[in-house]
Amino acid sequence: MLNRLVNKGALDFKVDGVRYLYRPKVKRESYVSLEAASFVERVFCGDPASLLAHFVDHGDLSSDELRELKKLLTQKIKESEV
Repeated sequence: MLNRLVNKGALDFKVDGVRYLYRPKVKRESYVSLEAASFVERVFCGDPASLLAHFVDHGDLSSDELRELKKLLTQKIKESEV
């Protein structure tokens, strides 16, 4: 499995004696962004608002989490108006 990830460019390695030391070639943020976009496309037909509405309606979000979402949305609205 590790060899397949090396061949796909996701992992790099170096030989250390009889050991192979592996490390990621892809930054976590890049991978998360790509996978999130793929998830929204597959499950919510590319509509991120539907994703957000689903988690707000069906998620078990605390008051703090809802406030944080509100803060993020307010900030995004201000940025889009500039």
